[in-house]
Amino acid sequence: MTTFKEDLEKHIANSGIDVEGLRKSAWRDMYEHDLNILKHLDEDRAAKFNSFTFNLSREDKFRENIRRGARLKEMAYEGKIPHVDHENTVIFVMAMNSFHPASVHHSMFESIIRVVGSDEQVAEILDDVLAYKIIGCYAQTEIGHGSDVQGLQTEAIYDEATEEFIINSPSIKAYKFWPGDLGKMANYACVFAKLLVKGQNYGVQSFLVRIRDSESHTPLKGIEIGDIGPKYGYACKDNGYMAFNNIRVPRSAILSRYINVSKKGDIEMKGDPRIGYATMLGIRVGLIMMGWQVKFSSLAHSARYTLKRKQFKSLPEADVERPIFDYQATQEKLVSITCYSYANMSISHFLTDMFYKMMDNVKNEDFSIMNDLHVLISSLKAYWMDYDMMALYNLRELQGGHGFMYLGNIPELIEGWSPNVTLEGDGYVLYQQTTRKLLKKLQSLAKGKSINKTFYPYIEQIFSVQGSTESDSDIRDTHKLLEVLRVALSHELLQLAEALAKQDHHSFDTKWNTVFQVEIANLAKLHAVYMSGLSLAARVPTLSEDKFTQQVMTKVCNVFVTEEILKLAQTALLKGYVNAEQMVGIHEYHTELVESLKPHVVALIESQIIHEALVPGTTLSGQDSDYAGKLYEMATLNPLNSTHKMPNVDLKLKLLSKKLSNFAKI
Repeated sequence: MTTFKEDLEKHIANSGIDVEGLRKSAWRDMYEHDLNILKHLDEDRAAKFNSFTFNLSREDKFRENIRRGARLKEMAYEGKIPHVDHENTVIFVMAMNSFHPASVHHSMFESIIRVVGSDEQVAEILDDVLAYKIIGCYAQTEIGHGSDVQGLQTEAIYDEATEEFIINSPSIKAYKFWPGDLGKMANYACVFAKLLVKGQNYGVQSFLVRIRDSESHTPLKGIEIGDIGPKYGYACKDNGYMAFNNIRVPRSAILSRYINVSKKGDIEMKGDPRIGYATMLGIRVGLIMMGWQVKFSSLAHSARYTLKRKQFKSLPEADVERPIFDYQATQEKLVSITCYSYANMSISHFLTDMFYKMMDNVKNEDFSIMNDLHVLISSLKAYWMDYDMMALYNLRELQGGHGFMYLGNIPELIEGWSPNVTLEGDGYVLYQQTTRKLLKKLQSLAKGKSINKTFYPYIEQIFSVQGSTESDSDIRDTHKLLEVLRVALSHELLQLAEALAKQDHHSFDTKWNTVFQVEIANLAKLHAVYMSGLSLAARVPTLSEDKFTQQVMTKVCNVFVTEEILKLAQTALLKGYVNAEQMVGIHEYHTELVESLKPHVVALIESQIIHEALVPGTTLSGQDSDYAGKLYEMATLNPLNSTHKMPNVDLKLKLLSKKLSNFAKI
């Protein structure tokens, strides 16, 4: 009798695709780097994820996370793994199956120091930041304002007499609320506040502020700090609150690469003031990148479990139960989410490359692509965070009743991922920002201005909107399928622009905020979909040199595109993007594609599991066959089973029983 590991390897081998090639092309130049981290964490008992963590209270989870984070620092000094920094936080999150205790410190605080701090400021504090002498948080969000950054109320008033800034929270709505690493960890904060000089508002700027004593770790005078308490997701993170009561910081506290305040209060602005949000863009790119890795981890959990779990003798000739994996509904979910995960992977690589290109350009004071990149990142962050939540729920459902167990790991991923839909940009707000910029690009095009084709590859063709050709063969071509999406996107953009410009009894603001909110979101979503599909189609030839694998990956791309077209079916038919015959053909082709990918779905998933540490909590999905025995064993280890009696419970039950008996007599 074969083992499950052997069965899994057989599934992969029978596919015939180039698993190693796909793996290396997806993980790119970070493959060896990330594999080394995963390997060493998995081999180190003090750092490795332990399913017993699921039994811990929030406070104990926080302590356990600190302990593991400290062990990672030791391992870095031992030369086993690289130090956690602003560029590799994602893989450490994946390796730990938890947010690193200093993830915000690295990904946001360290990043903004590097980006917005002057050379002198970076030289002065960066070593302490990396050595954890300084642990910082990114104090932007307030109780009253989050997505509306320009609405922040915290004030930084320049006092020319003392050459200091007075940081103040003028109302309870101005209290900082939600920053990670603030509640217990941070002794410094990058505080976002309105710069007020000589009564004039110079917008929101960033200030480096010490918030806790370096020895006692108590909040400094005039600063109130605490943890905000239990929340859905991020149980091991110390999201905090902070209020300022007219504290004073030196003039040098303002991060001054792009702004300088002289002793006399003269303001010198350099470059694009929006560069301060580059850190936030980097976080959004990181979330989109981490999304495909989280989905493949969850896909592996569910695919493996459905291969092991057998249910119903559903075939008349069968005398044994059938693996859940063999059912059509199971395979269609796995195939669909796998194809979307590859589209997510492809566009995240494009974004990463563009983000680093932008940051290199900024060093030379070239801000030309920053605005366009911001538009694309906004739409993709909103789209993929929403999709990821739906995918995780579906993958949890594939594990049936046992999927509700934290031991299956997906419930933990759902809780951990859910805040990402809102943090660093609420989805609908980002969709609004995207559509607003698309409309402005359309106006620019109408005025004869050039458009950056890298970020808007369809805009220049927008006034020649034509449907796809009518032959069935064309519908099965990737280019023609993408053309359907392009036509739909162009139609929606033009029609929304015309509707907003039309003179009627509604004001523009009413139209924008009330009448066309659904259309505004759908347009931005379609922009994200088209760019994701275009990216995957362009990347297919580079994913493997093997021709058969390229053919399979073309089908993967086409599943993503056809599924999105089918979601548009009603609108497309009503508005004439395609005719009924074409839509039927696309539906039939989509069904054929999914069916043809079923023999490859396990290999497509497992190709992205570069180490078993990416499938943690393997009670249900490990490479052994005995999930039932493991599940039972873990249940018996539940701390509630350490005794058959609970302190005081027996006594209280007896007292209650006595009271109820007395009531019965009455």
